[in-house]
Amino acid sequence: MTMYTGTLDAPLRHTPPILLVEDGGAMRTLQRFLLQREGWPLLECRDLADARAVLATTTPALVILDVKLPSGSGLELLPLIDRSRTRVLVMSGAAAEADLAPGVADAFLAKPFELSTFTALIEQLTN
Repeated sequence: MTMYTGTLDAPLRHTPPILLVEDGGAMRTLQRFLLQREGWPLLECRDLADARAVLATTTPALVILDVKLPSGSGLELLPLIDRSRTRVLVMSGAAAEADLAPGVADAFLAKPFELSTFTALIEQLTN
């Protein structure tokens, strides 16, 4: 798990962090850049074990969750998320929104995605 608090352009927001669970290096780097550019405090995990450890001690504002991880399905983390305090964005290049049970996530975004769509969705989910 890595925590990023530095920003690129915007001042750091004083909110609970966003938890990014993504195994793809290039995708994770892009998402980190976009989130930091908007000033979000960020916790980043590459696998289920790290994400479980973070969720045991932290209540993020938002979890950005990749479905296909080397260690299993990102959806396995859903029971660990306090949905009364944390929103969930599920992202996948393999699954479609129709593949998810209703109410599993607050939003779904297919990969690849438009950068402006990603940042707008983050704003929508965190406000």
